[in-house]
Amino acid sequence: MAKRFAANHRGFIAVALLVTLMLAGMAVRPAKSVESREQASRKFEYMEPRYPKIANITTVEQLLPYVRRIVTRPMPYTGDQRPGFGIKGGEKVLFITDSDVDPLVVAAFMRVLREEMKCKVDVFQEQGNRALYKTGDIMKFLVNSKPAAWMLGGPSWTEEVAKREGYDKVIGQTFWANNNCTLKHYSFSMDWPTREHLANEAVMYPEEIIEALDRVSWKILRQTETVRITDPEGTDITFTWFPEYWQIMDGNDGGYFQNLTEGFGTHHYHHGSLKDPIISGHLTGYPFGIVLPKSDVRGVVAGTSDHLGPYPHLKIHFENNKITKLEGGGEFGDAWRQFIEQTKDIKYPHHPGPGNDYFIEAAIGTHPKVMRPFNVFESAAARGTFIAERDRSGVIHIGIGQALDLMWALKRPEPLPFYHFHAHLYFPTYTCRLKDGREVKLIDKGRLTALDDPEVRRIAAKYGNPDELLREDWVPAIPGINVEGDYFKDYANDPETYMTREHRKVYGEQIDRSKKYYK
Repeated sequence: MAKRFAANHRGFIAVALLVTLMLAGMAVRPAKSVESREQASRKFEYMEPRYPKIANITTVEQLLPYVRRIVTRPMPYTGDQRPGFGIKGGEKVLFITDSDVDPLVVAAFMRVLREEMKCKVDVFQEQGNRALYKTGDIMKFLVNSKPAAWMLGGPSWTEEVAKREGYDKVIGQTFWANNNCTLKHYSFSMDWPTREHLANEAVMYPEEIIEALDRVSWKILRQTETVRITDPEGTDITFTWFPEYWQIMDGNDGGYFQNLTEGFGTHHYHHGSLKDPIISGHLTGYPFGIVLPKSDVRGVVAGTSDHLGPYPHLKIHFENNKITKLEGGGEFGDAWRQFIEQTKDIKYPHHPGPGNDYFIEAAIGTHPKVMRPFNVFESAAARGTFIAERDRSGVIHIGIGQALDLMWALKRPEPLPFYHFHAHLYFPTYTCRLKDGREVKLIDKGRLTALDDPEVRRIAAKYGNPDELLREDWVPAIPGINVEGDYFKDYANDPETYMTREHRKVYGEQIDRSKKYYK
């Protein structure tokens, strides 16, 4: 079961991820989406649900443009937003896949790598059958399992074999190898287990637009002094962007974290310059993993989903970045409380005190075309891709737990728990008070405000209609927030059932069609 879980959840730890339509009075026609008929009778404060159309993929040829884009494009960060393997041609590649990944996806990658790019590709296929699961079940499995290398997301022998056999690239079920592998070349995850997930507009989206969105947003963050994050599901937190955070992220630790441990898969932090964000498409709305004695996150985070999937409404209370109370969450919340109790006396090197219950992340997605996979609740092959929704522009995923000491924890004589868990905020407002005293909304009711920036719109116009290119294609329905209904009764007490029905209502035909190709 360990191997199967690793293959399904190579990105759940995260590493360590939506929305008023446009500016007031701006009318925009939907682009490749199906609008909910239920919205005609009432206007809501938050943007109405949207559902992109799903392509009917039946041949390898239909997938080749997407694969070519992925394998040839160099990127510093891979995933649903900005995938890139940087293949030049002729490399020796180890491709690690899974026996129930869509065969058409594997065939398309082999066609491009072997036939077009003339690479020597060795394929290793992990065997076994995935199974659909509930979020609470997998959470209990995580909490009750002994920490081990398989939790890093790929075969434990990947790095050793790659070095010994002289592979230039490692591609496949190797999410954590992005960070941990010390090969002279990067290794990459392959995050497209189904043909529809691969043939997604997000893959082909103009890179220049995403770069512009990242930089406009990052410029605001670099001027930020204090932050307030609110969300209609119940989140209301505040914190200070201390100057020390920027010193650490810019590569000058100032004596705080020098000579400690291997951290989040690397020996150093991901550093950001004044111009460029730390991780493209995954904006640092809070300095990832960094908790100082003076860190002051306080308030409540409330949500109904983690990278693993949905859970009943959960409220997490904070004082000085540390959980003071965790309410609700059903079986997911019960397992989390158990985890907090189990780790309360562990002192991790990068934390100012004991425990694995610190606020460490408020990451912001910047891609307007990312969506939650349509068949994620009815396909075992797709179930592990729920995490993709975090990348949509304006979505914040709040991270709580441990990140910078993952390798330290794993390499103890008796490995220690190293997870961090999440709450996804679908309609947040992220308000920055800048150093000059101005208040600026980085996100307004789920709408990433950089999408309306004049320079971003000018760049988008080079590729087509900026109204369509800068419009979020997917927006979830939440009763009492952007559709009729009672928030708790109809949704928050059992969000997985609601989401499953929502997807079945909108995508029933496509879901049934996809079951012909994989379970």
